[in-house]
Amino acid sequence: SFDKKLPYYWEGAGTETSPYMIKNARQLKEMAETFNNDAASVQGKYFRQTANLSFDKNVDNNYKPITSFTAHYDGAGHVISGLNITSTDDGSAALFETLEGQATVRNVIIAGSTFKGQYSAPIANIVRDGSLVENCHVLRDVVVESANSAGGIVTNLSDAAAKVTGCTSHATLKGNAGIGGIVGFLNAGTLSNSIFLGNSITANNDTHAVVGSRTAGTVEDCYFTAPALSDALAKLMPMEQVDNTAFITLLSTRDKYLLQSDNGLTEEQIGYDITVNGRKLSAKQQADGTWKSVAYPICWPFTVNILEQYGDIEDIKVYTAHLVDLENKVLQFTNDLPIVEAGKPYVIVISKGSYTLTGKNVTIVSEPQAPEAVYSSADKDKQIGWWKGTFKKIEHDNAVADNAHIIQNDGMFKRIVNRYPNVYVNPFRGYFSTLETLTFEEAKIGRASCGKECRSRW
Repeated sequence: SFDKKLPYYWEGAGTETSPYMIKNARQLKEMAETFNNDAASVQGKYFRQTANLSFDKNVDNNYKPITSFTAHYDGAGHVISGLNITSTDDGSAALFETLEGQATVRNVIIAGSTFKGQYSAPIANIVRDGSLVENCHVLRDVVVESANSAGGIVTNLSDAAAKVTGCTSHATLKGNAGIGGIVGFLNAGTLSNSIFLGNSITANNDTHAVVGSRTAGTVEDCYFTAPALSDALAKLMPMEQVDNTAFITLLSTRDKYLLQSDNGLTEEQIGYDITVNGRKLSAKQQADGTWKSVAYPICWPFTVNILEQYGDIEDIKVYTAHLVDLENKVLQFTNDLPIVEAGKPYVIVISKGSYTLTGKNVTIVSEPQAPEAVYSSADKDKQIGWWKGTFKKIEHDNAVADNAHIIQNDGMFKRIVNRYPNVYVNPFRGYFSTLETLTFEEAKIGRASCGKECRSRW
């Protein structure tokens, strides 16, 4: 007698229009076994994940990486979770050890998994031979450890035609050298449009937020969000006084994709900590030690819960535009709840100390909320203007055309006029826009003072 394993069966024909369907963790393991034992039979075939795949994380080495993947895998926005891979030899710990033969891996989401090996990464160890990793995402509960190099998406991009694009990672990484939030070693190829959302990378040498070490290859439009990290090949975002458009678009697209896919993920699972870097909100301390309040108009692309960060304190007040007293030329603000909603304009008044408002485990929005109409205090049906927010820099001419009023460095709320051509509205600002153009003298606004109401005189 003898034993012969029955052939694997996946629904589908393995073609681009009729891919093999991977419906559970067992079938993914069978796919790996087929590539590791009979790769020729599935070379160039197409696979599509049709559901979340859950492994038992309490089982060591519950999945054996595919040594050489020469086909096409589409995760279709579903999650692979519970992977627990520990390589005790010179091998790697990853979903795929090597992508070659113009292989493609798209739309894979890794959560709740651990990768430990000589070379470690959630998606692949080596990407070469014109292969592609696209729109893959690693969530915050993933740990990557390596005796050598590690990456938050791939360990080594090593071919001029190979690409990693549109990926994000929130993994915790630890290794020796060549440790990067997206790619460990970039020896060739192109890394583009990717973001590292984590804040924990530990290594002895060559540690950077996006690319651990680079000898060749190209990095285009890549970002990271943790101020404690650095990377000359990528940009720290979101950042005060620079164009954040590409970063916000990438990140909001990521968030929408993860939430809209049929995978059961929640905002809490995909969230990240984020702040507008370069903008601390501070009161002014006088020579005698007393404090003078300072008002800041803001419009953050993420929600901030001030109570959760700082408790019920009196030093931070949140206001939103309410009415205009035309007779006295006063713009009135009312005290809002201590929660700064994403995309909504506010005036934040700091009466003592200095604060950084960070979004904790949040997601980002790509556009501000619709402007809020501001009416006359004497005639509630008469609209005077709009209370607006912007994520983009509004250049001088556009700000003049919009009759924009801003709080300037001297604490005065003034309309932007042609007389001062270098004045503009910075990103992440709230501002007041009148319906009718005022003369320069009419547009002067006094210093803000805030109690139960925050009033700005113009």
